[in-house]
Amino acid sequence: MAKFKYPSVYVEESSNFSFQITEKASTVPAFIGYTAITNDNGKNLLFQAFKIQSIIEFDSLFESDENPPQGHSGFYLRDSVQLFFQNGGTICYIVPIGNYDQNPSQIDFNKGLDCLDDSKKITVYLFPDAVLLNEFELGEVQRYALAKCREFPNRFCILDMKNIADNQDIYQPIKIFRNHMGTENLKFGAAYTPWLKIPSTDGLLEIPASGAIAGIYVKTLSQKGIWKAPANVSLNGVVDLTYDYSTIDQEFLTLDLVQGKSINAIRKFPGRGILVWGARTLAGNDGEWRYVNMVRFQNHLIASIKNSLEKVVFEPNDANLWMTLKVVIETYLYGYWRNGAFPGRKTEEAYFIKCGLGSTMTSQDLAEGKLIIWIGMATMQPAEFSLFKLEFQMVSD
Repeated sequence: MAKFKYPSVYVEESSNFSFQITEKASTVPAFIGYTAITNDNGKNLLFQAFKIQSIIEFDSLFESDENPPQGHSGFYLRDSVQLFFQNGGTICYIVPIGNYDQNPSQIDFNKGLDCLDDSKKITVYLFPDAVLLNEFELGEVQRYALAKCREFPNRFCILDMKNIADNQDIYQPIKIFRNHMGTENLKFGAAYTPWLKIPSTDGLLEIPASGAIAGIYVKTLSQKGIWKAPANVSLNGVVDLTYDYSTIDQEFLTLDLVQGKSINAIRKFPGRGILVWGARTLAGNDGEWRYVNMVRFQNHLIASIKNSLEKVVFEPNDANLWMTLKVVIETYLYGYWRNGAFPGRKTEEAYFIKCGLGSTMTSQDLAEGKLIIWIGMATMQPAEFSLFKLEFQMVSD
């Protein structure tokens, strides 16, 4: 008998086969950077992920009396984590890559990213301290992180750029950022500007925006859903911006006709406060992968489905399995369609699932033990589908 667990889980039970699709966590950030403490009573803390649920927990693990928590270290990790929690963040992971006595190194950041390869929980990369690198090294780290997201498609990067220096052309950091980002894997990341001004013991402290933005991602997920744009949301814990972009400035940020690398503006509006005013990925000229919420939503669904179907490799690769998989996946996606996550007045306009001999597999595929599923999902317009292929190698008796 079939059992439904609306909206996200469907269980199909039979005498020999039972499984369910379970949701993977979609917004669990990893903050990679420098901390005051990297050794705890002889235990090395470097290049490991530590789960925390508050800034108090961060301070107890990684700060010390010799290094006051705010405004004195010259690094940005701790204050970025605080903004994460102030803006809706609940759980994150900290990856220490060095202490405050070290000079920031591209190698450290790459090793920090590498140590997360086996994590089943991390979905967002942040490394605000990387802005302390030179422009070339910063671009190298950011491209490396984007490539990681291609390798682990349920992951996404929130990127920072250099601050606007005194007497500098306000567009110069943006131009430099775009020139160093390359052309690959742009759909897996989004960048935000300008820097934020927050209160500290020394007055106002200027820090990159990524930590606050990660909190907004979590807040949008919990209040509206992962398919909703994390934009038009006010920032907490921020008293000012390092630059007040105009509407004309924003056009320069959003529209990059040459390279297609959109940058999201953070802006001040009278009576409304400081708002996140954009939700575009770096792939600004790509109609399919232009928006942060659409990329993260589709990748989240595919990751949840793929992760939940891992045990099908032990089942007979036959018509009964193919039909069961289609029904289970369709019912999972139906819950999202009913909640308004997909466009289309009919489910046929929102998604489709194909699995079977002659539609997704040949006789040769079956002989080689392959199970292939094609999933189409419309996120921008009804019946305009993004296609995803899931392939499993079946375990023979």
